[in-house]
Amino acid sequence: MPTTYHVPLKSLKPMHMKIIELYLKCWKKKDIANELGVSATTVSHTLRDPIAQGIINAMMKEGLKKNFLDQRHETIVNF
Repeated sequence: MPTTYHVPLKSLKPMHMKIIELYLKCWKKKDIANELGVSATTVSHTLRDPIAQGIINAMMKEGLKKNFLDQRHETIVNF
């Protein structure tokens, strides 16, 4: 019986960082796999890894905060 358990990565290699980068650019997992020549399972496991999740959440939080501040500044300037 297949298992969904995945051993967490000890560190992120350049390939893992590229997977995260493309994911943050809204690429589909299957397209990331095709682009980098890895399996879709590798992409999924990388993106579910706790280290990768921390990076993804931090980048998304930073982007959201920046967009909010830019929009707020734009509203004040146009007021």
